[in-house]
Amino acid sequence: MNSRPHSQEFDSCAQEPIHTPGCIQPYGFFMVCDSESGKILQCSENTASLISIPSETLRTLDLAELLGQKSYQQLLEELGKSNGQANAPFRAEPGSEQYTLLARKAGKLLLLEFEPHSPLEQTDAFLNGFEESVTALQNKSTYLEIVETAAHSIRTFTGYDRVMVYKFDEEWNGQVVAESKAEELPPFLGLHYPASDIPPQARALYEKNLVRILVDAQAPAVPIHPVLTPLDGAPTDMGMVGMRAVSPYHLEYLSNMKVRATLTISIMLEGKLWGLIACHHSTPRFVGHRQRYACRMLGLALSSQISGAISFEEAAFRAQLDEKSGRFFEKLTDSNDLENSLAGNSENLMELIPCDGAALLRGSKFIPLGLTPSQEQVMELLANDSTATDSGLFATHQISDFLPDGRSLDNDIAGVVIAPFSIDREQCLLWFRREQAQTVEWGGDPRKNVTRRTEGARLSPRKSFEKWVEIVQGTSTPWKPVELRGIERVRSLIGRLYAKQSLELERLNHRLINANSALDAFSYSVSHDLQAPLRRIKGFANLLFDSQVDQSNRSLIQSIDRTADSMSNLIEHLLAFARVGEIKDWRLQSVNLTKLAKQTFENEKLAYSSNAATLNIGELPEVNADRTLLQQLFANLFSNALKYSSATPRPQISLSAAVGTAFATFCIKDNGVGFDSKNAKKLFDVFQRFHSQTEFSGSGIGLAIAKRIVLAHQGKIWAESESGQGASFYFTLPLAQTTN
Repeated sequence: MNSRPHSQEFDSCAQEPIHTPGCIQPYGFFMVCDSESGKILQCSENTASLISIPSETLRTLDLAELLGQKSYQQLLEELGKSNGQANAPFRAEPGSEQYTLLARKAGKLLLLEFEPHSPLEQTDAFLNGFEESVTALQNKSTYLEIVETAAHSIRTFTGYDRVMVYKFDEEWNGQVVAESKAEELPPFLGLHYPASDIPPQARALYEKNLVRILVDAQAPAVPIHPVLTPLDGAPTDMGMVGMRAVSPYHLEYLSNMKVRATLTISIMLEGKLWGLIACHHSTPRFVGHRQRYACRMLGLALSSQISGAISFEEAAFRAQLDEKSGRFFEKLTDSNDLENSLAGNSENLMELIPCDGAALLRGSKFIPLGLTPSQEQVMELLANDSTATDSGLFATHQISDFLPDGRSLDNDIAGVVIAPFSIDREQCLLWFRREQAQTVEWGGDPRKNVTRRTEGARLSPRKSFEKWVEIVQGTSTPWKPVELRGIERVRSLIGRLYAKQSLELERLNHRLINANSALDAFSYSVSHDLQAPLRRIKGFANLLFDSQVDQSNRSLIQSIDRTADSMSNLIEHLLAFARVGEIKDWRLQSVNLTKLAKQTFENEKLAYSSNAATLNIGELPEVNADRTLLQQLFANLFSNALKYSSATPRPQISLSAAVGTAFATFCIKDNGVGFDSKNAKKLFDVFQRFHSQTEFSGSGIGLAIAKRIVLAHQGKIWAESESGQGASFYFTLPLAQTTN
């Protein structure tokens, strides 16, 4: 709703110092005293007519002289007990009219209001009506039932001609959401009123002073003398004074409405002004202090009931959202393709929050659902600083306010929510709503008239409050707070899923790097180490080509055969080494190492024809690993142990384990020839050999493969030895209960 008065005049109205009017309503009288000495510093000019003491005389007295020493001491005691507020009966002299004294301490000042005393029977009747109203409210559950009951009940026990429940929107425009009125009055139910009707400083006072009374809008205000407080020379702050005079602008407003008296009760939700209960009367009407206190309590009860009803409605929405999002996120969790799952045909982002379109943005990838702006327009929105908020979540039902020259978006999109799940906003969830032209019925033309006077321009309240219809365009259905909280939850969950996916991708990339390194080593071996066997094969082939194959040349053929076998074996080991980093065929599972190690050792013992070799093995823990790769790991390490123990009459090999928190450390120990400890770091490099081929045959790749397998499982491998004293090979693997 964009009905705004001329900004300069509106600013002037909003800056009116309504908390320091320097005058009061004439239904009582007012004084300001020094809180320490009790000296009367200021008083209203009507004391002579009300208590037969001129204001000039009062300002020569102190409060103890006016009230009597005993009453004065009682008042001070009450002020001390009640956090600076108190009330007490007061009579100026025997037989005169009785007043109720309302006292409030404000810094070094004591503010005193004297208002007509309400008879006890009148108060009792009022309180009975209050009790019935509270009971009626407690029996209602929905928001509309509560406000309608409140309007009817308050009119019944206060006696005003009209009672309205008035609710503010996010721009502080108001709407009458419930009404109870005299039959002859025109209805105001459903009408809207612009924010300028109740300017910011008035709303601020309504948040502090929860009940406000205007007894007679046509009665002249009574000045206070002196206007400035003698203690500091400043105007007296009367923001919390009930009989404070009303702004001339508001009096003119009420006069145009033909309203003579009002009672206003604030409705507070979560510490903020939610709305007002506005009571109007066509003739002067006074409501006493006790009755006003009852109205204050009723306002608090109504606030509590409305808050409960709204919370119940939000809980119902949250339950519905939880049910939908539960199914949705279960599907996402099981999916390997989040983008396609988010944009699925059956359940997607649009199903979670009422909207006309939604989208997922990840870098340059834009996935639209339903009716959305173009990707270019979305990128323009994200680049606009005005759409960046501290919380990260941006929401509006009028996006034209944030676009250059008030431009519109494609598909008549007016409502936008941006929910980024990355700091740079390159990854976002978005929801969209189309423009919904609204017919707004105002209580009179909301465009204020500007009256030009010699002292300058001022706003004038509208003369007519008859229904004035406006067609509001460029806005969508507003996003409800509960919807935005739901979007926050959706954003958080999807952000976590993408974070988990990113972590998995990081791990995959790490393994891919290892695989590429292995392939590089393989390429190197093909271009370098395999050249020698190939050259020998070529030479022997040439000899065979030039000679006849007879018995004398069989040794040459046998040499060719042995060389070919060597090359084949080398290629096989190199390929095995290169494939360790590839994870497409991996299957992580809980592996029983005791059984696997025993079987692998027996197989390797047969391959080496080493019947005398023994394996000493205890119970080993289960690990979380790929079974095939572990079998290769143990085959290589046992093969290495058997090979370098082959010269020993009785080869003895042991396998033990030490269990840690997340990993187990294994040790394969032999009693073979061992190695020089200075070569321990080079031992697992490709083609590193510390014994001649004739002494111990091998490709020089087996331990490099073992290292790759252990590293691929996030483990470590190392060896310890001294020449002639056997060797110990250590490695770590993740335990079965540990997620790798």
